[in-house]
Amino acid sequence: MLLDIQDRRKLKLLHSLFTYEPHEEISLKELAQAIHMDKRSIISRVEELFEDIVNSKSGHAEYSISGGQLTVYFSSDFDECKVLAFYSQRSVLFILSLQLLKGEFTTIERFSEEHYINPLTLYRKLPILKKELAKMNISINWKTSEKLIGEERQIRLFYYYLLIDIFNYLDFDCESLMMNNSVFLSTEKLWLFITYHRLKGNHFVKIKDEIDKISTFPVSYEQFTLKYAASLHTFFEEFSLTKSILTIELRVMYNFFGYYFLITSDYHTLSATALSRNADDYLSLIEKNCVSWIDLFSEFFGLNLNNQQFSYLFFLILAKQTTEYYINKEDMHWFFRDINIALLHRPVSMLKQKITAFLDFLTTRQWFEKDYDQTSKVWYGELLLSVLPQLIPPLKVSILSKHKPGHNFYIRNLIESISTVPIKITNNFFEDIQLVISDYHTDLDFSVKVIRIGVRPHILELNKIKKLLEELYYQQL
Repeated sequence: MLLDIQDRRKLKLLHSLFTYEPHEEISLKELAQAIHMDKRSIISRVEELFEDIVNSKSGHAEYSISGGQLTVYFSSDFDECKVLAFYSQRSVLFILSLQLLKGEFTTIERFSEEHYINPLTLYRKLPILKKELAKMNISINWKTSEKLIGEERQIRLFYYYLLIDIFNYLDFDCESLMMNNSVFLSTEKLWLFITYHRLKGNHFVKIKDEIDKISTFPVSYEQFTLKYAASLHTFFEEFSLTKSILTIELRVMYNFFGYYFLITSDYHTLSATALSRNADDYLSLIEKNCVSWIDLFSEFFGLNLNNQQFSYLFFLILAKQTTEYYINKEDMHWFFRDINIALLHRPVSMLKQKITAFLDFLTTRQWFEKDYDQTSKVWYGELLLSVLPQLIPPLKVSILSKHKPGHNFYIRNLIESISTVPIKITNNFFEDIQLVISDYHTDLDFSVKVIRIGVRPHILELNKIKKLLEELYYQQL
């Protein structure tokens, strides 16, 4: 993130405020400690932040400070990305990066003069840009004609991450007719914008890559070329590329479009795709590793995945590996990352224990190779938290009540509302019921767990049921 330090702090403050309910009282002292500011600074930062929200036209937001307490409110149409765009447009590092992309940058001294900044001040800011570029294995050399040094694919990916959240809020000259072509979606236009300027500066992808071997994107290469053939022909003809370079550039374009379709597809689309479970049937090491991951996952949790579940899980892993491939190119075992369970958002202790055990299991298989950044660690934990419930059948629960049918319906709605795991309410005892919830004592001989509740269950009873549902559900793993 190439923002000025004060704007970065205000954006961090904004993210913290999002975690509170509308008009909830927030202790300024505790908030200041959480984001490492003193109380006096936090008040001025809040005032500046809400002034910036007005100036960026991000939507309605309001705040109030009284007696050491802060309350905030953000309207449903509030758009955080407009705040980020507002901050980016006044960041000299962001502006400098765009000039590098568009081939407009000449020298530090000239840039400083044009933007009314002392060259020494700019030089002090440059390490921030170098650090962000290094995340993509890119370096920068101000003394050479080619300022950005690194693999072309990764340079384009750097600009994609830099612009993805704010592209629609920035004013760019549409040098390429493709920018006004309704065939392309907004995110696809961003990739075209980046590619256009890199090609215009004679920066081409000249070498084939492991990622070019992927054959399982939900949209095939044939479908891609059929849909976009005419439009991409117009796009590329301006640059007079050789046949070999054009072939690679088309494949690079397909990789992005195929990946974007992958991450925006739903469960039905992904699970409906027939895939081989044999790693040897795939050409890319990336896809082979996806199959290996699923094999170990199924082995550990004792799951017999059907074809739909296998396909869905395969694509989730493929999406992340495709992203990570460029960032940690030397490490093809990127997806077995250690994870700080305490950072996971969903409070399902039983499942967290299972995930921890799974990661320990992977360690014994020597899949861990090095430490990784905290954001990705959380992602893999969230992946498992979101995937596992879809692979386990619902817990079968029976509700017994001595009162009128309407009361049974009341209890049923109550249990369904508090459950954090999929459950199926049934009184058909031929369905292998796993839990019985009853508001009266029964002498029936059940071979499963029975829990007694009051006519109007107390909050403590409901919390006990919630915990028990989680434990029984994840014991199926």
